[in-house]
Amino acid sequence: MAKREPAPIKFPPDAPLAALYDRFVDIAITFPDVHASRSYGTPALKVKTRLMARLRSEAEGGLAIRCDLAERAMLLQAAPETFYITDHYANADMVLINLATLRWNAAPGIIEHAWRIVALPTLIKEYGQSLPYNCDQSVFTLVSPPRNVGQAARKYIVIDHNVMNAATYNNM
Repeated sequence: MAKREPAPIKFPPDAPLAALYDRFVDIAITFPDVHASRSYGTPALKVKTRLMARLRSEAEGGLAIRCDLAERAMLLQAAPETFYITDHYANADMVLINLATLRWNAAPGIIEHAWRIVALPTLIKEYGQSLPYNCDQSVFTLVSPPRNVGQAARKYIVIDHNVMNAATYNNM
């Protein structure tokens, strides 16, 4: 049986959004069995046939990516200017990302977490120890700042397992 071509893009992104999405795709396709595709007439990333992320170029231009609800709550709290949801995604295991404000050193960890959600267990087991970015199974760990720090200076400290160091995430 011949492989079907994906549906054409009905809602192409504008040039700046397309450039940011291409940067995201360049990172994502380094993970096993991730490929560019289409979903609802928009650019998408899939693991084999399962949707991992899609660019909402028909709407506000956010990137909808798979994540568990606990991680989503943490991301929404840590960087609301980067991570958000709409009413449509309120009960979905996805979060929307504003690619213009994304901290790109966090992208591999976010992608890996989405990849682990949609990849088959055999694929995770096969490639689990040899992923391209050598990420920990958790994307990152959120740590509250010390209580003696003034309210205006309080920031979340995130241990980013992608680069194995701690960084202050202000705008993620």
